Formats: sequence, structure tokens, C-alpha cells
Amino acid sequence: MQIKGLHKNIYRLSRYACTQENLEKHRQRYEGPVQLWEKLKKENLSDEGC
Repeated sequence: MQIKGLHKNIYRLSRYACTQENLEKHRQRYEGPVQLWEKLKKENLSDEGC
């Protein structure tokens, strides 16, 4: 028996995994500056000061 194609969920999983990898890279790059901005906003600084 020859497999001519895979179940559609296999392709969806691949697309989902790539998206998650990109989101992880994005999170690693911007998490620090966003946390710093949130900390400064809690100290009632203006947007320009942050």
C-alpha cells in the first residue's frame, strides 16, 4: 500500500509549529523592553519619559 498524502491535520500542525517558533522569537526580543515600560508606567511616568 502506498501513501499518496497525509491527513490534513499533519499540515496544520506544521503551520502551527512554525507560527509558534516565530512567536517565541518575537517574545524573546521584546519581552524585556515591554516589562521595563510597564514598570515605569506603574511609577506614573509619562509616555515620553518611558
